[in-house]
Amino acid sequence: MGQVTLVGDSVMGWNGSIPGPTIYSVQGQTISLNLISNDTFDHQFFLDINHDRVPSCLIDKCSAYFDTTLQYTFSVDLSPGTYNYYCALYRDTMHGRFVVLGPNGTSYPSGTGYSSGYSNGGTSYNSGSYGRGSAGYSALTSWANSMSAFLSGPVSPKSTGFINILVVGFLVIFAAFTIVAIAAYRVRRRNF
Repeated sequence: MGQVTLVGDSVMGWNGSIPGPTIYSVQGQTISLNLISNDTFDHQFFLDINHDRVPSCLIDKCSAYFDTTLQYTFSVDLSPGTYNYYCALYRDTMHGRFVVLGPNGTSYPSGTGYSSGYSNGGTSYNSGSYGRGSAGYSALTSWANSMSAFLSGPVSPKSTGFINILVVGFLVIFAAFTIVAIAAYRVRRRNF
C-alpha cells in the first residue's frame, strides 16, 4: 500500500506549493492518504476522474470533509494516465497531478529509489517531508517532463506561482482604479 501525506492550506496549497506534489501510483495499487488541514479550515480531497473540476463523489474518489486530520484509503482502479486532484472547497490553490502507471513491468526512472520492473503492491511516490524527497522528486519531475505524450504539460511545483502573483497584482490595480473612478464620479456629481 502506498502512503502519501498531503498538508492542506487554502492559501499555500497542498504541502506549501501551488500546484501540490505530483503523486505517482500503479494501476490496482491501494493508496492511503494522510490528509492534514494546516489552516484548520474544512477541506475535502477529491481525485477528478472525469476531468470536470467538480467533486462528483459517485464518479470521483472523494474523502470526507476534514478540518484537522483524516486517513483516506482508496484503490487505484483507474486507467493509466494523468488525473488531477483538488480540495473541493479551494480548487484554485489546492490542486496537483495524480499519475497512474500501468500495472505490470512498469519501470520507474533511475534515481527515484524504486526498482525496475516494479509491480502492484509497492510504495507510491512518497519520500521525505510532505511527500517530496529531494532526489526522488527531481528525478520523477524530469522523467515526467520528458513524457510529453503522457502528460498534458510540464510538472513544476512553482509553474503557476508567478501567474498567480500576476493575477493578484492585476486585481489589486483594477480595484484601486475602480475606487479612484468611483470617487471621481462622486466628486463630479456633487459639483453639478
